[in-house]
Amino acid sequence: MGVAEQIQEKPPKFDQQRKQGFMIPLATWLQSGPWLKFFRDVLLDDGQILFEHRDIESLFNGLKKGYSSSERLFGLVMFELWRREYRVEI
Repeated sequence: MGVAEQIQEKPPKFDQQRKQGFMIPLATWLQSGPWLKFFRDVLLDDGQILFEHRDIESLFNGLKKGYSSSERLFGLVMFELWRREYRVEI
């Protein structure tokens, strides 16, 4: 059997396992430092009018208490940045 044939021959379980993504340490990044400041700047900006600032502050306060609101904050930041980029007015 040549090298080409050996490469094409895969182990039996090779195709059965799907690719899986990986988690970024978002909760750790949002404990302090530049990512926390960036998220706060985006979501608490005066131009951001879709989300109540008190609700956003509540999510940030939850982070300090150990609640897992980092993914929710990430989604809100991405939405707000998308809204700004495409000048979507609601």
